[in-house]
Amino acid sequence: MIKLIFRDFYAPLDQSQHRHQLIDFLRIIAVLLMIVFHTGFDLHQFGLLQLNFKSGFWFWLPRVIIFLFFFCSGATRERVHSTHQSARNLSLFIFSLIISISTFILFPKGWIFFGILHSLWLASLLSTLFKGKRLRQWMAILIISTLYLTLPYTFEDLLSYYQIFTLDFIPIYPWFAFYLLGMLCADKLNFNKFPLVFTQSRLWQVLSQKTLPIYLLHQPILISLLAAAQALFTSI
Repeated sequence: MIKLIFRDFYAPLDQSQHRHQLIDFLRIIAVLLMIVFHTGFDLHQFGLLQLNFKSGFWFWLPRVIIFLFFFCSGATRERVHSTHQSARNLSLFIFSLIISISTFILFPKGWIFFGILHSLWLASLLSTLFKGKRLRQWMAILIISTLYLTLPYTFEDLLSYYQIFTLDFIPIYPWFAFYLLGMLCADKLNFNKFPLVFTQSRLWQVLSQKTLPIYLLHQPILISLLAAAQALFTSI
């Protein structure tokens, strides 16, 4: 079981030409944008940079990142065999639990009880009802979109109303619609004409195939580097 949970960390890179390069490319974009966003966010938190996260670029950037992750996960889900997906679900669940426990210990006033991994885990479970069923996918997307455009409140509004603070909150609604959109478009994402100099490079393969380890490790690394730099310059 341990091997299944940590498979993304130790599994060898897939160097075959049968991977879906467009999905890999979109996943790479999501990873790079995520690192950019968290770098800016951490610099802001350390008081080294003043950024506006309520509007403009820094408001929309995380939403683009979430869309890309949900879309790519949905597209991959439509193509993956159920046996492999079960292992993936277990891994997402365990790491979601680890994030909740660790943030509760480190940041009890803002611990993450339902972040992006939690949401992707639940989306993956729900997707079992929609895999290979295009009509259901269309209908669910239509229903979620209609509700989001017509209902006056969202889950974020509920958190705000009850004054609940969390470092990361990614509700399954309405983001599940983009997961379903990825499933719906999976067969259309067959563009595999990226130059071999890119797709065969180790950087491309790591960024596209080690998304989960990068997600889990990049923030602790960034925060440690910034804390060390701040301590160093403070002592000078």
